[in-house]
Amino acid sequence: IYVLYRLSEKLFGKRIAFLSVWVLTIAPLHVAHSQCIRPDTTGILLVLLSLCFLFAHIENGSQRAFCAAALFAGFSASAKYTLALIFLPVAIHAAVEDCKSRRTLAAYLRDSLQIKTRLSKAFFFAGIGFFISAPFVILDFRASFQGILFNLRPSHLGADRLPGMLNFLWYLTVPLQKGIGGIFFQIFAGLGILRLIRSRSYKSLLLLAFPFALLL
Repeated sequence: IYVLYRLSEKLFGKRIAFLSVWVLTIAPLHVAHSQCIRPDTTGILLVLLSLCFLFAHIENGSQRAFCAAALFAGFSASAKYTLALIFLPVAIHAAVEDCKSRRTLAAYLRDSLQIKTRLSKAFFFAGIGFFISAPFVILDFRASFQGILFNLRPSHLGADRLPGMLNFLWYLTVPLQKGIGGIFFQIFAGLGILRLIRSRSYKSLLLLAFPFALLL
């Protein structure tokens, strides 16, 4: 709740920050998961911390903040494999910043191998974060790889293995709606997303990259 407040305040101001944490505080899924040990709760906390560091870097140019954003993206992936998608906004920003450097392709590839570009640094620190907090991936790679494939399966028992778009609609209309607290809060969140899209701000697009990728 505190980390979400700080992130929302940084991006949208205190009013939206208070509103954000109020919605999170009463969300049924958040309340239920906060009363037991689940990778989802820890993982989302790490995701929010990664975003906080990323936006801190965008504001003040701190290289430590950027490395921390990538590091916490790696931590997020170790908590739950699908949360590795939080690396997407970090990588997008790194690629955008690298494009501004106007290096030749040969120089860029050389700097990447020497971990001097932002994108190579992002991969490096995300990898460190992941393998520090999930060393079993290296120690028992075969079992870990099977687990990763299992987590990436397109069907889910809770969705009755519905095909294609029906499965997607089921997630939108049943678990997401129940988890967020009902149709009112789902519409409320949808309006917030539309406002972010219409703003076309760089930070908003980076913020939306993770939830859209995760949902898809």
